[in-house]
Amino acid sequence: MNFRKILIILIATTGIFSASADSLNDLLVKYLENDLDMQKLQLECSKAALDLEQSNLNNLIQLNLSTGQMTLKPSASGTVFVLEPFVSVSVPGLNNLGVSASGKVQFGEDSSINKGESVSGTSNAKIKLQAELLGGTREKSRVTRLNAERKFLNAKRAVQQRALTGEKEFYSELKNLYSLALNVTSCEQELYEKDLDFSLVKAKGYVPSSSSYRTSELKYRTAVRNLNDAKRDFVHQQNVFALKCGINYDLEKSSDGKADREIMFETAWNFLPQEIPEVQVVNLRDLAKENFSEIESARWNQFINELSRNAEKDFTLTAGGGYTFANSTSASDTIDASLGLKWQGITGTAGVSFPAASDKDPFYTMSVGVNPFGFKSSSIDKQKIHIAKKQEEIAIKQAEENYQTAIVNIYSNLGDLRWKKMSNKEELEVYQQLLKDTENWFKQGIVKESEYKNSKVNYQRAKISCLENAVDFIIFNDEVKLMFVENSISGKNGE
Repeated sequence: MNFRKILIILIATTGIFSASADSLNDLLVKYLENDLDMQKLQLECSKAALDLEQSNLNNLIQLNLSTGQMTLKPSASGTVFVLEPFVSVSVPGLNNLGVSASGKVQFGEDSSINKGESVSGTSNAKIKLQAELLGGTREKSRVTRLNAERKFLNAKRAVQQRALTGEKEFYSELKNLYSLALNVTSCEQELYEKDLDFSLVKAKGYVPSSSSYRTSELKYRTAVRNLNDAKRDFVHQQNVFALKCGINYDLEKSSDGKADREIMFETAWNFLPQEIPEVQVVNLRDLAKENFSEIESARWNQFINELSRNAEKDFTLTAGGGYTFANSTSASDTIDASLGLKWQGITGTAGVSFPAASDKDPFYTMSVGVNPFGFKSSSIDKQKIHIAKKQEEIAIKQAEENYQTAIVNIYSNLGDLRWKKMSNKEELEVYQQLLKDTENWFKQGIVKESEYKNSKVNYQRAKISCLENAVDFIIFNDEVKLMFVENSISGKNGE
């Protein structure tokens, strides 16, 4: 499976198509390319593809070649080498139709027999054609094939779902950065307030040794420390996130001094995308109920288990015909026919062989086997099957209930996101206008610098909240998509 193709499809289905989103998409692609879980799942998918190829090969035709038992008989009178070769070809999908050949071949000379004449020859060589008239081999072959196809499908789905999960993790980490950025702005706002309070205390003439002066100074220093801590935390998390996206920084500079730490903070701050393109919300009408992951899985289990149960027949009947060269029983070539049956605890075979020489009578073979506990075991199996069917029905009902709950939660979460989007947008417009007004008033000397800085921080906070909301919509889409599968396997798909 082409990994780059998966990423392209992922970004396309995300709905991000704009020039301003190019750098964000590049980060996402690098993030997913560095995902070790994705790489492991790709290998599992490749392995499942090979397993499917192998399964199809085994179900198409089965060929067995064997030398059989080889015997070497050395003696003073000569050496004889005996082979009992065997070859069989069968097609499981055609009622296990098969052809087999076997025999006994010997080479060598024995001086004690007819003055050293050759004893080379063939005996009991058989050619046999056999097929299952009644039984479950064909159905078992189908079950094996469907299970291999399902395994491959699940492996492909795992890669696709890991891509969605990886995208969700990418945006969750990005949202966390925005939250840390909000914390930095909150600390900046607190510092402005404590700085203003401290300035007022000094303006009122309090001496440094006074309680009011020291209390105000302590609050100011605490605010400075909180801001520095918030910046360091933000820079650290941004560096970790950037590393996952394939971006490396010179981390040694972060501990060289205040100036370098400020540069690191500015670099980390500028790393944050200033825009998150809006995505089209997943159309829930396009998500079929039968493709809800839990429902699809429960119905598949019911389907494949039912096929497996049907393949386990109480009664099987096989028939065969063949030709034996130099049959040791009749001392001549024979034409053979046979029947075999199995019913619960009883097994039996019957056969007849007609000598090729017309002056000889046919002979018959028969065998019967009985398992005393076969009938009881069959009865227990039927009870277990009845219970298994009930369990499968309950699993489907449970999955359908979970689907209804998921749909309610999806619509509820979507409503919350849309309300928050509208609220954040209105708040951003208010703070944006307030920032413009405050900036003009500050230039005119009507308001103080601290008020202008406060309005600037409030605008930044409102903008970051809008970015967080845009990220939430992307995460929402990913979470919804992870609840469903793109396609499903039913009885029709497996035929």
